[in-house]
Amino acid sequence: MFVTLKGKTNHGKNRVHENGNKWEVIDHASELQPQKLFVRSTLTWDARWVDPLFDRNFEVEFNNESNTSQ
Repeated sequence: MFVTLKGKTNHGKNRVHENGNKWEVIDHASELQPQKLFVRSTLTWDARWVDPLFDRNFEVEFNNESNTSQ
């Protein structure tokens, strides 16, 4: 599964600029924070945790496409 990240803050916008907006979902969070997703950039392989509902740096859009073009 893939997600598209859009920066909301300057930090988020910089990460999208550096690593692209297409990210692959690698893992779901632990029992302590079940809503978070571990994602990896399809452009640079940078990885991070994001919260699809309440992330302060990113808006997260889900898509099921397998195309990783930027």
